[in-house]
Amino acid sequence: MPRLFSDSQFTPRRRKLRSRPSPAEKKLWEYLRKRGLNNFKFRRQHSVGYFVVDFFCPRAMLVVEVDGDSHLTPEGIQKDRQRDAWLRDHGLQVIHLTNQEVLWDTERVLVKISRALHP
Repeated sequence: MPRLFSDSQFTPRRRKLRSRPSPAEKKLWEYLRKRGLNNFKFRRQHSVGYFVVDFFCPRAMLVVEVDGDSHLTPEGIQKDRQRDAWLRDHGLQVIHLTNQEVLWDTERVLVKISRALHP
């Protein structure tokens, strides 16, 4: 069983992902970083169990995933379902957003995340 949070074996992968964010991840990070959303701290490309998630808020136990085209394939959908089930089984809530939502409807995305922070 892996450690639930931030296992050091994933450090090289996390660094690589942080160095090459998608435009949507980069835009969302500008709003989430430095406690920019409701004073909640977020981490980006954070390892949780066997997975590296796009954004993680430890206080709210919230995972935010920004999904590109690879998540829309049958294989991507199946992998996401398995990962989401594992994360939820370990007490985390998961939000999926598309790249398009983040880039073109950022305000609605921020409201959606805010509601998840304050259930």
